[in-house]
Amino acid sequence: MFWRKKREKDKKKEADAFGFTSQEERFKALESLTFAASLAHANLPAYARTTPSNLLIQILCKGQCNSERWARLNKPHPGKSDLKNAKKGEYRATCLKCGYVAVDNHNWHRQVSEARALQALKSEIAGMPQKYSAGAVTFGAGASKAQEQIPTICAVIDDAINALETGLDTHNLPIKKSQIADGLKRLVAATRQPAFIGLVSTALTPTGVSELERYMNELEQIANKIL
Repeated sequence: MFWRKKREKDKKKEADAFGFTSQEERFKALESLTFAASLAHANLPAYARTTPSNLLIQILCKGQCNSERWARLNKPHPGKSDLKNAKKGEYRATCLKCGYVAVDNHNWHRQVSEARALQALKSEIAGMPQKYSAGAVTFGAGASKAQEQIPTICAVIDDAINALETGLDTHNLPIKKSQIADGLKRLVAATRQPAFIGLVSTALTPTGVSELERYMNELEQIANKIL
């Protein structure tokens, strides 16, 4: 009880600095500021980065994506409780990936966890073979191995997501977050080896190779935040 009261007191003191008159306004403003600050350090997927933070929300897209996506609200986020209690249809969220419009505001959220960041990043990486295919017809074991690299990266990220959510590794044994982070960092290090770059260059265009490098940098950033 003491710590709960102390947290509320600290939140009020911090919000007072912004000149709001009511306690409710203070807390709503602080909530928005905290969310905006968290986005500055989050690994938002490319499709969501140009949307103002006060319009961002996460939804379960029931359109073409059929997965959790970032969406754009039709008007600024009013605060968690007000959004949850708003009448159906007052707030609409348009999926920034496929354009699906959601109105079920009771289960939207703005959490930016490592598992969610990994899921969004994996979705981007998974689409690379179609988006950045080198197009050349190659044969032999080398060609097959090159085409396996993106699915392998996605499988490792999936394993990390499951481990974060369950606390268990692929053998159903307990795993620490530090071990999950180390595994992701080893994956990133492997993709920076000349042999890997040469191999994946036979499957992806030069632009695709550059994008993969950027995605691996983002993966490293997420891994560094897993504590």
